[in-house]
Amino acid sequence: MQKKKNKILALFMALLSIFGCSVLCVPRGAQIVFAEEAPMIAEPPDGEEPPVIEETPCADGHAYGQPVVTKPATTTKNGTMTYLCARCGEQKSETIPAIGTIAVEAAVYTGKAVKPKVTIKDAVGNTIPRSDYTVTYSGNKEVGKKAGAATIQFTNRYKGTVSKRFSISLGTPKIVRATATAQKITLTWNKVTGATGYRVYRQSSDGTLLPLQSMTGTSFTDTNRNPGTTYTYVLKAYRTVGGEKFFSAKGTITKKTKSTTATIPFQLTERTKLYDAPSTKGTVLAVLDRGASVQVVPGYSKWKNGRNWYQIQYKGKSAYVSAKSLLRPIGASVQSNVNFQLSDSRKAQIQAAINAFSRMGRSVGFYLWDLKTDAIFCYNQNKVIYSASVMKGPYVCSVLQNYVETGQYDLDKVKFYRSNYGTQSGTGTIQYDPYNKVYTLREVMKRTIQVSDNMGYTMLRSKFGTSAFASFLSRGGVSPSYAYEPYPFITTEVLAKMWKQSSNYLLGKGTFVPYAQSIFQRVSHSFISESLSSKYTVYSKPGFIIAASPCFNDAGIVMAGEHPYVIAIMSNTVGWNGSDTVLSNKKKLQTVLTAVNALHDDYVQAIS
Repeated sequence: MQKKKNKILALFMALLSIFGCSVLCVPRGAQIVFAEEAPMIAEPPDGEEPPVIEETPCADGHAYGQPVVTKPATTTKNGTMTYLCARCGEQKSETIPAIGTIAVEAAVYTGKAVKPKVTIKDAVGNTIPRSDYTVTYSGNKEVGKKAGAATIQFTNRYKGTVSKRFSISLGTPKIVRATATAQKITLTWNKVTGATGYRVYRQSSDGTLLPLQSMTGTSFTDTNRNPGTTYTYVLKAYRTVGGEKFFSAKGTITKKTKSTTATIPFQLTERTKLYDAPSTKGTVLAVLDRGASVQVVPGYSKWKNGRNWYQIQYKGKSAYVSAKSLLRPIGASVQSNVNFQLSDSRKAQIQAAINAFSRMGRSVGFYLWDLKTDAIFCYNQNKVIYSASVMKGPYVCSVLQNYVETGQYDLDKVKFYRSNYGTQSGTGTIQYDPYNKVYTLREVMKRTIQVSDNMGYTMLRSKFGTSAFASFLSRGGVSPSYAYEPYPFITTEVLAKMWKQSSNYLLGKGTFVPYAQSIFQRVSHSFISESLSSKYTVYSKPGFIIAASPCFNDAGIVMAGEHPYVIAIMSNTVGWNGSDTVLSNKKKLQTVLTAVNALHDDYVQAIS
């Protein structure tokens, strides 16, 4: 150490001799002292290299650069990207989550190519930025479910191609105005771009949509509404492409008709009791004769005790009558017991069908009875016409109900012998069978209805008589006197009432009802069945005769969805001159039936 100090001192003195006292003046005789505690760098022993001191450049954190994708993610597998430290070369890896959900929004038709928004998320729910994919579109102009396609090409952190379909629909129509009177509601809406047309629905309380009309215009009026009643309407636009209709989302509005205290005149069709409440258990206020005029309060209708009741004004007070006792004109000489008015087009259709008979100097009448609401629509219902074989239907129903269902007679054990009945003219096949032929009750009933067998009808009336049939008719509001003649002269109203009573059996739960229903379907010469059985189940029995009192009649039950109805049509045609053939008259009667069935459809739509 002393040698070290001496060397430093010598160096110091040399410097003084070179630079003089201006650099450093030390008083003569002063002593230079070296601090023992001053740190000194130790010299390595002779012949050894000095030690190397290592530095740590990333002690305060790595300086990673931009990541490098080493394995792109796909729709099924995760990917990987790697980071490199610029100072120390350290590497780290990070997982790229696989592609998760791909959503393409539905598009609204504009008439031009549309490019709906695409949203993509990875498997852990993070939104993937657009820098990681490109989108191209195709089929993106015309409306249609899954009409367009968005093709996603993944790049950067991802790879693969995915195509997603999307729908293009019309814009939702907006009902901008709804106006109402006591019985009408008028809707107006804005045009929808690209719409071919619009369809209006009335929505029932259970949410069912009843289609009212399709149109190209932007307004619609719903008629025959009840006063003071709230209705909900649904509107959809549609566009037709390749013969197929594509509908928009629905626009909805609710509107209430105006209340009114005005009454509507009706005429009683039978001697009628007026009650103080809508029930047969109420107090009878008065009894009015058939033909009396009453004032019905619109908007009131209530079903109770198996009847539809209307409220009327009687001597300044409210009274109630059964709907079936009322009739009023509703257009084209048609009468009804409900507050319903025929449209102009339906009036024209019905009148044209009626005129076809008037031009021949003949007449036709009809009576339709809705079995759910008791609504009646009729024309010329009091015209007396020969019944012919239409009587066989109600008679067979009375025998089944009164004798077979009660167990008094068995369909297969009761026997009829051909030899006991001689000969008989007219329709049927039994008269041509061998005299030793034996029939069961089941077979005789079937032939009596299916081929209108006159001898079969004679067999039944000989066996079961008329008392049960008379009681059967009486329960249906028909005079029992009609039971005593096999083919009496009757009115269309009487025939309809007979079939109303028959419907209580044919639509009931009796053991032999399925058999009864089977023999009343697709009956020979039934123009009701021929016209409507492709659409509805029909139970019917016609009758016609070419004689001094010609007729062509048909009656039965049409199972028209939730509103089955009884229909009776009678005419004094067939064979009255050379050109008045059965076939030509059948076509005329089918025209009447078509118009009346359409009337019923209008009524069901109006009340739904």
